[in-house]
Amino acid sequence: MPPIYPRKKLYIYDTEFFKDGWEDIVKQADDRKVSGIHFIHPIFCRTLTQYFKLREYSKVMRSNIIILDTNIPLVDVPYMLKKYKHLFLADVTMSSNVFLPLGGTLQTNLQYYKDLIYKLNLLYSFWAQNIPMKFKYIPPTIGVSTNIANLLTEITHWSQLKHTEHTINDKITRKTFKSAAEEEKAILLKFHPEANDLFTQSYADLSKRGVWRI
Repeated sequence: MPPIYPRKKLYIYDTEFFKDGWEDIVKQADDRKVSGIHFIHPIFCRTLTQYFKLREYSKVMRSNIIILDTNIPLVDVPYMLKKYKHLFLADVTMSSNVFLPLGGTLQTNLQYYKDLIYKLNLLYSFWAQNIPMKFKYIPPTIGVSTNIANLLTEITHWSQLKHTEHTINDKITRKTFKSAAEEEKAILLKFHPEANDLFTQSYADLSKRGVWRI
């Protein structure tokens, strides 16, 4: 660590933080009595161990954006939530900066379709446990595109709304014209008609129902 005055903010510019020795850096910052540790880029937690370990350090400011990118198989999600439900409930609120990633860089549009279906199932699993997880849109790298970019953006905004009774269909449906997101949804459903039910769910309904069957 560079020299730093006590009670000053420590800014970290690394895009990948969880390297060997990351905990030593956080402990050194605490020893030097910094006022807080701020990350310029989102913190990508690839495992739940990384996520909950990071939360143990009070100097890591809650204003930092955390992306929970674990890619846990859907079959294991119920077991994961059963084990960590109370920890998530204590940590994730409507105003928390904790997100699931949506979008990113994939090779084909079919992969974007499958990823969206996976992420919505994961989101609804959290919501059914009354955990208000949200999406953060991750734009593709330069030179990569997807034909559902508008839909992904609208779903991201919808997941962050305070109007918890609204569905994705409520967000993207236009009365006077068909929105770009609606058209992209229709394309996705041509390949995955079984996903239609994913667009009719809301936080209010799922948290009240208390169950989401993947």
